[in-house]
Amino acid sequence: GYRKSPVYELPAAVLKKGLRDSPAVKWRLERVDYDSEPLSLRFVQQSRFLKFPDTIRVQVYPLGVEQATLALYSQSQLGRKDFGVNLARMKRWLKRLEPHQVPEKGA
Repeated sequence: GYRKSPVYELPAAVLKKGLRDSPAVKWRLERVDYDSEPLSLRFVQQSRFLKFPDTIRVQVYPLGVEQATLALYSQSQLGRKDFGVNLARMKRWLKRLEPHQVPEKGA
């Protein structure tokens, strides 16, 4: 399902670079966007056992000069059920960014 994206205390280009270079992101991933769009990333990752491809897309959105947010989408390309793998992947990626999150108002 969809969730509200956090705001990060990072410029958009720095947020993209942090995602692109993260060890969590590099594990069994093939980057397939080749910087075709300045604030986008696209990867393919094969499932551990059956080697089915999953597509992961990231779009970073600047919020002024020093803050950014993102849209993160992970989807299985084959099969009907992913056993929660895509959601778990997105949670892992977002967890690594938590130190840079702007606290929500009222939290």
